[in-house]
Amino acid sequence: FATLTGSANQMLVDWLTHEIADANLRIDVHLSTNATVESIQAMHPDVVLLATGAEQRLLQSLPESLTGSVAETSARPTDVTIIGGNLIGLSIARYLADRGDTVTVLEPGKHLGLAMAMPRRWTAVVEAERAGVTLVRNANLADAHGTIIETRVTVSSEPNQLFDELVAGGIECHVIGDAAGVGYIQGAMHGAHAVATTL
Repeated sequence: FATLTGSANQMLVDWLTHEIADANLRIDVHLSTNATVESIQAMHPDVVLLATGAEQRLLQSLPESLTGSVAETSARPTDVTIIGGNLIGLSIARYLADRGDTVTVLEPGKHLGLAMAMPRRWTAVVEAERAGVTLVRNANLADAHGTIIETRVTVSSEPNQLFDELVAGGIECHVIGDAAGVGYIQGAMHGAHAVATTL
């Protein structure tokens, strides 16, 4: 979804895809593969980098219409309320508004995009407003109407079980990206660079 909400994200994905396809780098990509201690040990790695992402839990279940309303232009709602003015909420809001939908973001708190660093926060808010999104701070969630999309999440801080099992098995392992702490794309890139320069 990140590639849908920002051309810069798509450019990054395209660049990374091009880079790992370079035959000189000898990178093997295994898709649709469940990583287990046994499958990783079978590869006899010198080092393992875990980039499994954060475990996020919605405060309220998303409606079944989310997949269609966001990803399929043929199944487009006309009136959408997004609960949560965070990065996810603002990104979805702008994407739907750019497609012509009427979008309202209800943020229960005083600030929008609070988890984002400046100036990204200002940019996300301004771009949503320019796209025609109605942004409501200190909102009453009872005012939600139309198709409702809940974007508020809690991020699990539980220990990474796979990491613990790999370390217990004698494998050097590093956790990067949102699995180590939510830092979004920028944080993931900086964290990966920091680990890579030490190897």
